[in-house]
Amino acid sequence: MPKISTHAMNIWHLTICEIRSCTRMVRTWLLMTLALGVCLVQVGYWSSQAGLYTYTSLNSPAAGVFGPRYMIFQLTQPIVMWIALGMLCFAFDARSRDVRDRIFEAVDSRPVTNLEHLVGRLLGPAILLLIPVVFIIAMTLVAGFTVQVLGGELAGVLDPISVLSFLTWDVLPNVLLWGTLTLLLSMVLRFRVAVAIASLGVMSFFFLLLAAMPLYLETGLATYTSTAFLTSDIAPKFVTWDIFLNRTGVLILASSFLLLATGLYPRMFNRPVRPQWIGAGLSVFLIGVLTIGGLGYSKILDLQDVERWATVHKEHQSVQQTDIQSIKGTVEIRPGRSIKLDLTLVMAPNTDENLDAWLFSLNPGYRIDSIAVDDEVIDENDYEFKNGILRIPTVNRMDAGGTVQLVAQGVPNPLFAYRNSDRTLDVASASLSQFGND
Repeated sequence: MPKISTHAMNIWHLTICEIRSCTRMVRTWLLMTLALGVCLVQVGYWSSQAGLYTYTSLNSPAAGVFGPRYMIFQLTQPIVMWIALGMLCFAFDARSRDVRDRIFEAVDSRPVTNLEHLVGRLLGPAILLLIPVVFIIAMTLVAGFTVQVLGGELAGVLDPISVLSFLTWDVLPNVLLWGTLTLLLSMVLRFRVAVAIASLGVMSFFFLLLAAMPLYLETGLATYTSTAFLTSDIAPKFVTWDIFLNRTGVLILASSFLLLATGLYPRMFNRPVRPQWIGAGLSVFLIGVLTIGGLGYSKILDLQDVERWATVHKEHQSVQQTDIQSIKGTVEIRPGRSIKLDLTLVMAPNTDENLDAWLFSLNPGYRIDSIAVDDEVIDENDYEFKNGILRIPTVNRMDAGGTVQLVAQGVPNPLFAYRNSDRTLDVASASLSQFGND
């Protein structure tokens, strides 16, 4: 414990020193001025959205998605890009700044490890950047609260869960990712102009790649939450598995960049163990790439599932003769958790001798608890539920019709709703099951 406490104190003192050093630089105040401008623009945009929502929501239910209470998803990308730019401005000359100020010998002689030194220099600007981000969110919250106090019934304060999700899963991982990457590039390239150009190039390529990336991939590979799900009061979400795995991979990559920068940092201290730092950094980097790459590959597999579902449905579309006269029963919706179906389907008579089974389209995310035909329970080996097609045999019932009692529950797969779309979209809202003809 004393040793851990000593390392923590060293990092904290270095963080404070870095904050003091950054506050003396002109670029810091330029970034703060830019942040103030972003804040004013965002508050103004929020106010305009609140006014527009007041009128459009009365006529268009879709306007609710873009309501002021759910506007956090429109703030995430510009703030994340500003954070990335800010970390680049602070970290691209971390070493050359010491050389320019002629303090590198004093810095190198301090009894701290390279890792402590770089972590402290990373946390200093990170704290400075978090201040305007929190200020922007706070001003938007104050604007929403003020509108409510003044009687704006249709406006609202930003959803608190979405705000916490943004600060936790968007801000912190991006600060660490871009900060450590810039530190690593500054250790490799040494020249400030080369570091700045390389960092801007990587950053521009990343965000342009996300802009051009299909949405089904972007939900797993983007470093901001606005593409993963929409804000909701009915089914609020703090995090999804995609976001958790993505940010885990981002933090692993940031850790690898930090370890590599530690091994390459030009200080005499810890020189004998540099190969170990570099080896550890490369190993951790491989783990991070596999984590994010595996998440992207899983999205490709999901798309293949959709294509398979679409193929199976098209095979039955032209020959499907199942006809439902009526559906009654109960649908129990547990927002954000599951849906339970308890339905009775009255089937129309059919004289087609080639019809040997009723076919229904049912979301594959459901688990069937029981099926009964004319109050006779069907054994699970007698019906088939595969690729979103529920097949129930109709032996001796071809021209008599009948009733089907279906009990099922589960979490609907949202991709199933887009099997007939030309462009597959991956959304987080749950889709209801579909029965009968497509």
